[in-house]
Amino acid sequence: MINRIQHSPSFGHLYILTDKNGSNNYMMNASDKQLDAIDQAGKDLKDAEQCHLVVDEDGGRVVETPYANRYAGGTFHIEDKEPDNALLPFVATWAGYSNGNLNTGEEYKGFIMFMNADAARNAYHDIKQTPLGSIERDVKMTKYFDDEVKLKNALADEESRAKAVRQEKAQELMNAYRRPDKEE
Repeated sequence: MINRIQHSPSFGHLYILTDKNGSNNYMMNASDKQLDAIDQAGKDLKDAEQCHLVVDEDGGRVVETPYANRYAGGTFHIEDKEPDNALLPFVATWAGYSNGNLNTGEEYKGFIMFMNADAARNAYHDIKQTPLGSIERDVKMTKYFDDEVKLKNALADEESRAKAVRQEKAQELMNAYRRPDKEE
């Protein structure tokens, strides 16, 4: 069963963390090229609903998803082999909380689910064209994670609708074919 991921208004887009004075040393000292890349990231992620990219006070980047997953920006790698199904494997550095199985800073292997193998292959080629360690790759991964959440939500909605239809049909059949001597 696929559960629907609830939308939170605090998710989606690009976020720049600031200190208690509302400043960010990295941003204040960034080059024009770095500022342009961050500006473009914000524009590219404007339609993200559930996942976001965070730029911290030191210029570090973290991609966050609503599954409480956090991946260190600049660490996303994908295999050198096209996927042959709807799952695109990736490797990144875990930036989430240590949970007994995985500690912050350790290598994390996961996958992103797509609608079909063709979509996964298209994403594979799209990501492969983006330089390793770049904010552009982080943006693409954030968007693909966000698309995965939308896909899972759509599948959960479809499953819920199908279940409601089945239950309605079952009730109609029970009403139509109930044994008279067994009625309450």
